[in-house]
Amino acid sequence: MQTEWVTVNQVPTKVITWGKTLQQANEGPTEDNLDYIILITGNPGVVNAYEEFLEEIHKKTGFIVWGIGHAGHNKCNSIEMPPYDENKELYGLEGQIKHKITFIEEYVPKNARITLIGHSIGSYIIVKLLGVPSIQSKVVKSFLLFPTIEYIGDSENGKKFTKFIPYLFRLLLVLSTLFNLLPLLIQNFLLHAYLKISGISSRYIEAIRDFVDPFTINNSLNMAMQEMSQMKERDNDIIMANINKIKIYYGADDGWCPITNYFNIKRDIPNIDALVCDKGYSHAFIVKHSLPMARLVVDWMKL
Repeated sequence: MQTEWVTVNQVPTKVITWGKTLQQANEGPTEDNLDYIILITGNPGVVNAYEEFLEEIHKKTGFIVWGIGHAGHNKCNSIEMPPYDENKELYGLEGQIKHKITFIEEYVPKNARITLIGHSIGSYIIVKLLGVPSIQSKVVKSFLLFPTIEYIGDSENGKKFTKFIPYLFRLLLVLSTLFNLLPLLIQNFLLHAYLKISGISSRYIEAIRDFVDPFTINNSLNMAMQEMSQMKERDNDIIMANINKIKIYYGADDGWCPITNYFNIKRDIPNIDALVCDKGYSHAFIVKHSLPMARLVVDWMKL
């Protein structure tokens, strides 16, 4: 795995790669490997959280695999980010869609065959990407995992978020600021203690460190508030126009995407390739089910 920072739509952006780096993909002949898998993360868009998931997919397929973080969701001490207050359009929901369009158009070879994987809000972004002709023509398949593609504000968790976030927003920013003032040794101790208590692998420590940053939290929460208010009806026109390129995987008990969404889309688009998880995976599958979820996606790719 390689970690790269590139500027996309004015924002320094973290990308993790397997098979080829961004530079290698755009140097010399590109005919040797044209198969690309690109992950669009959920929110927060801390791309390191998907390392195990993407690494397993690369091992099983041999394809070039790239994961791109959301604009402003990954910490980089050596690069200055455009300030949020003067650049809100870069970090909001629409800004994140433009961010992914720009990334694919600038860094993915023109003759590539792209498989898109979207998690949560990443699924919504993928639907929008399929509405862009220059990208849609290169996409061979899209996997939408635990997709928030409609009325997220009306979901159980969406209602709770909308109710409580006005009171918690500033508190979370203060707590993250205080955490980052602590000596690194104490930060590491607290993070490792949290991971151990939660039963989460220590490989996620960098992802958590990225998230507990005031700038990241601010961008993530503001983006989430836009998701709650702006995401309404699913885009059936784009979905039906790309029905052979889309597979959707719903959770059986998902507070962000209720199972009624599955029944509704099967009612509205009967021939959509959609199914409900029967393995007990949670919405945040990357925490404890990265490997089996990766293997499931690879199995789908073989069909």
